[in-house]
Amino acid sequence: KNEEKFNFKCLVVDLGSHKDWYMNGRYSSLNWNKNLLFYKDIVSLAKKNQDILFLIKSKRYKWLEIPYFYDILDEIKVSSNIQILNDHKKWTTSNCIINVDFGIVLKRSLLGAELLVHNKPIISFDNDDSIFSAPDYGPNILSQNFEDLEHKIAKIKLNINEYNNSLNLTRKKLFTEFESQNFSLALQKIYNEKKDNIN
Repeated sequence: KNEEKFNFKCLVVDLGSHKDWYMNGRYSSLNWNKNLLFYKDIVSLAKKNQDILFLIKSKRYKWLEIPYFYDILDEIKVSSNIQILNDHKKWTTSNCIINVDFGIVLKRSLLGAELLVHNKPIISFDNDDSIFSAPDYGPNILSQNFEDLEHKIAKIKLNINEYNNSLNLTRKKLFTEFESQNFSLALQKIYNEKKDNIN
């Protein structure tokens, strides 16, 4: 697809889908239904935002072989602004980060955190209360319903730099620059606390 016709590129990060139906049924939150609802939301967003190229990066691509997803997969395939990044060699983590403007992650994702660290805005979509909920990113990043997700997309399209800068306090809270001396002191502090709790 011609990427130059899009104003923005959005990395979409889903949850893993187990191919085995029994294993899928054992997970209340990390299951086929959660991913299916997420893909449906992405298709809806894509229809309303033709100037954004949505790039789906999956934790596991086994979902492409699961009949439960065939209908939504057909919708994705005919969409002019959704691609599935199932070429592992081309779409490494670093290539994903370099080649997108922002990300939407379902619940929590290390890739989402890496986007934030590399000064790319993310939206963490978490529409249920479970033990697998997203980290406390705060209201500038966390979306708990489709309407808020749309609102954040509109803010990004209006001024992505302003939106990204609004996330700096969250970055400061969650991440610190690595310094070996501080790291050693932090490890020593954790060790001392654990030792005191044992005694």
